[in-house]
Amino acid sequence: MPFPKDLEALEAAGYVFLKSEACPVCGEIVEVFTTPGGRTLAMNPMCLQNRPAIRHYLFCDPIKKGTP
Repeated sequence: MPFPKDLEALEAAGYVFLKSEACPVCGEIVEVFTTPGGRTLAMNPMCLQNRPAIRHYLFCDPIKKGTP
């Protein structure tokens, strides 16, 4: 089964928004979801229902941490 394509599909698949926080690696703000299996997953922010669901770790850049 493919990964959900947007926020609406994530919620329909059983993912639950937990919190927003800064990524400990790069410092970017991420949205943390609980997966249907009970794990946590950091996602790039999705302000709108149809914004693409992108797993943060796929593009996390540790070089950004601490840069202005």
